[in-house]
Amino acid sequence: MRPIIEEHILTQPRTLQKRIGPSELGTDCVHCLAAKLAGWERKPSKAAWIPFEGTCIHAAFEQLFSGLGYQTELKVTVGKLDGEPITGSIDLYDEKTGTTVDWKTVGNDTLKAAKANGPSQQYLVQASLYGLGVPNAARSVIVYLPRNAMTLDDAFSYEAAYDPRPGWWALDRAQMLLDLLDLIGRSYGAQVRDAWIRQLPRSTGHCFDCATWDDDPDQDPFGLNQADTTIDLPQRWTRLDQLVEPRYEGHLANKEQPEPQGK
Repeated sequence: MRPIIEEHILTQPRTLQKRIGPSELGTDCVHCLAAKLAGWERKPSKAAWIPFEGTCIHAAFEQLFSGLGYQTELKVTVGKLDGEPITGSIDLYDEKTGTTVDWKTVGNDTLKAAKANGPSQQYLVQASLYGLGVPNAARSVIVYLPRNAMTLDDAFSYEAAYDPRPGWWALDRAQMLLDLLDLIGRSYGAQVRDAWIRQLPRSTGHCFDCATWDDDPDQDPFGLNQADTTIDLPQRWTRLDQLVEPRYEGHLANKEQPEPQGK
């Protein structure tokens, strides 16, 4: 039975998807964002069980809410990169109130962090991008569902007035990276481009994508071999790293932005 289950997980659309989507554009790992945009291949991996649990919950909720006046798994285009549309699916959309809802099935640490500090940058950017895909976005909701609890008493709902700025920032950053990758690749070739990607800043927290790349053999747990040792990058390219911001700071500039609500 196990091979049947694992084959099913490995052939899910979410698993096979290679084009970058709204859930990935907000990462603070510039290295992995550039690797995805460059089309790096991943190392062979085992069937991921925890993400599949989330997939099953999404499928159940799609059926649960589909007949109650909401739009479920609404396909939207949130912007373009190099002229190509970036698409995603909003888990739940209430057209009457302009509210997008995103289900997140999470473990204890993520749930605790969300209750204490609000959503991560990646989740906030994803919610912002979804709002760009609908005509009347007014409110963003991220619902944290406890993976390890016996009831939904520990669930947490983050609600805030819709803010398009994180989404705009993420699209602009990704487009800048694409332009730089194209410029370096055309000027010096793919090897120099990939060497530049390897030395880009990585997440200061935990990044699920780091060490999954076929073209990133120098990953190690102590960070001793992260720099490419076979290609001497021109200094003008290494200085470009500073142009690509790992973190969105726009919300700090606007003191009048509505305060988020959690419950």
